[in-house]
Amino acid sequence: MTVSPEDIAEMRRQGDLKEFLLSLTPTARRTPKQAAPAEPKSPVEIPRERPGAWPTGSRRPTPPPPTAAADVQAAIEDYRAWLRAGRPPASDKCPCIPCRHATGGLA
Repeated sequence: MTVSPEDIAEMRRQGDLKEFLLSLTPTARRTPKQAAPAEPKSPVEIPRERPGAWPTGSRRPTPPPPTAAADVQAAIEDYRAWLRAGRPPASDKCPCIPCRHATGGLA
């Protein structure tokens, strides 16, 4: 195939000269066209002072109130009486305030 200078001038005018020259080279030597770099995504705005912090206006859960010593002693005595009675069927609901808080009962 013979290409004249007029053919090259016409290809240059039409913008096809580069594609013509690349078509003459083996495909293994061609470098793939690089895609235009994508615009970086803007970071998501998270309204907090530092990552991992509690959301604004919230706080960590408060621990249940401590059980009074008298309530603990009453529960132990109740358990001992239940053991002495031969372990009869009994309620499995604890009457102390922390257990009632944990199970959703009244305080």
